[in-house]
Amino acid sequence: MDIDVGMVSHLFGNVIPLRMLPDGETPMRRAALALLASTSLSTPAIANSVGPFNWTGFYVGAHAGYSWGSITGNRFQSVVTPSTFTGPGITVTNFERTLEPEGGLGGLHAGYNIQFGPWVAGLEADIFWTGQDSSFQLITPRRSLVSEEYIYQETVKAEVEYAGTFRARLGHAFGPFLPYVTAGFGWAHVSASINSSLREFTFLGVTPINSVNIVAAQSQTLVGWTLGAGFEYAFSPQWSARAEYLHIDLGEEAFFTGSRGGHYGLRDHIARVGISYRIGP
Repeated sequence: MDIDVGMVSHLFGNVIPLRMLPDGETPMRRAALALLASTSLSTPAIANSVGPFNWTGFYVGAHAGYSWGSITGNRFQSVVTPSTFTGPGITVTNFERTLEPEGGLGGLHAGYNIQFGPWVAGLEADIFWTGQDSSFQLITPRRSLVSEEYIYQETVKAEVEYAGTFRARLGHAFGPFLPYVTAGFGWAHVSASINSSLREFTFLGVTPINSVNIVAAQSQTLVGWTLGAGFEYAFSPQWSARAEYLHIDLGEEAFFTGSRGGHYGLRDHIARVGISYRIGP
């Protein structure tokens, strides 16, 4: 098929004067060169209208996910009869108190990013509420020690009510795609309760001759550090979606003063997804 060179020249505004093309060029090649020249002239205008994506700016957002962890600290317990018992100073039982809270979470976050070249640095704060809880229950069989018999039982519950972090973020942007690492300060408000009883019986007796009951509830704010990683994708100039993992290690605080108490901390794992809205240009 022959192409009317005059028509091509007219359509592309004589971008490449046809008389300047080398001899032997076919009409099809001349048309292609004219089209390429026209496209190259229009490309800068298109690129300038879209522009490269920039992560700089303030943002706010929401997130949801799941958290699981373990209560650390004085997990190993010894139950010893008090001086008020007929047989004082007797070790009734030794056991390990294991609490591994887990549950869903949801919260809010806000931060600021600044981009320099392909690198994106920023600060972010968040707070989230959780359904993360765990319980431990123990009932010892009736034990004969010396001339008396003993039964010990307890129920301990722990709940991570709400928590938060304040972190630095550093990532390498690939246009609208941003993988990053993050580290900083973490905290959690943890509540715990205990209901325990130690009963002393005469040999084969039915009614306790002595008993000690402990019923207590307490809340503490644990503080520590957090470390994690994630990736974020901007699907519009203002909106982005993310997925993130955080490890939180929080120091120990005292719970339940007395023989059944101890110092307890929290190691937690958080997996969550979120969405953010960038404020500004």
